[in-house]
Amino acid sequence: SSLPPLLLLSSSSVLGLGGEGGGIVAVDYEVPKLNAVNPIGCGDTCSAGMLFAVAGGYAPATAFRWGLACASASVQHIKGASFTLSDASALFDAIPLPPPRRVHPPAKTP
Repeated sequence: SSLPPLLLLSSSSVLGLGGEGGGIVAVDYEVPKLNAVNPIGCGDTCSAGMLFAVAGGYAPATAFRWGLACASASVQHIKGASFTLSDASALFDAIPLPPPRRVHPPAKTP
């Protein structure tokens, strides 16, 4: 069953467009509602999960989903970062990859 979102998290990136300027692109992620038991260390777990995914060749947006999935799995256990790949994988599938949105377009020059 689909769980209602608990949090809306964002990831932002700077976008360079060569001679056309640049901008900031943000992606908002909905994380499923969970039974959070212990949030201590979930930020570190998110970073580690994302780094592991980037090192494995995943695109940054997908790697951030893996980080969120690992952090979400971690908060459900008393002992921090005590979860299985299967736990994180199920949560990864429950975190949709939304389309990016440009939040700061390049400045127009006369």
